[in-house]
Amino acid sequence: MPWVIKIGGSLANTPDLPHLLTELVQKGRHKAVIVAGGGQFADQVRLAQARWHFPDSNAHQMALLAMEQYAWMLQGIQPSLQGVSTLAEIHTLLETGEKIPLWLPCQMTKGRADIEESWEMTSDSLAAWLAQQLQASRLILVKSAHLPTYPNSLEQWVQQGIVDACLPRYVGNFTVSCVNDRAVGALLRGDTQIG
Repeated sequence: MPWVIKIGGSLANTPDLPHLLTELVQKGRHKAVIVAGGGQFADQVRLAQARWHFPDSNAHQMALLAMEQYAWMLQGIQPSLQGVSTLAEIHTLLETGEKIPLWLPCQMTKGRADIEESWEMTSDSLAAWLAQQLQASRLILVKSAHLPTYPNSLEQWVQQGIVDACLPRYVGNFTVSCVNDRAVGALLRGDTQIG
């Protein structure tokens, strides 16, 4: 079963981003599906909404496009990632191992009643939603934020502002890890178990 690995938008400005992507490609073939956060692209949506006061439903669609913009940036940095819009495309790349699937969420999420159109629903929860669709065995949220060194519950992560408030309702039969970019390689190698 695949792992869904969400790359936080805050990592867009870290100099280690190319190394992280290379490590994901080297260790994640046949296993990893990458979800890009919204980062600075989603921040521009927040600013525009604050200025023009358009509905959250419009902002949600714009934020999905922000995730796709970040995804295209990641693919530009690491060409062994390939943008995918359907479950069939994801499964094909996982089977062949030719490239690592990089999710473009707009097509799959359009008109879905089970996806909340608000700022409470960020790329963390969208990654969990995708993990459900894929029947993934693990969801890894890669953050630049300072993370506790001890295992926490999802509810504590929400309270600490590490993940969004919707995430617990989208977590299914898979393990959820919240790590910084330096811990991803160890997880993929199986060197460590991080809660």
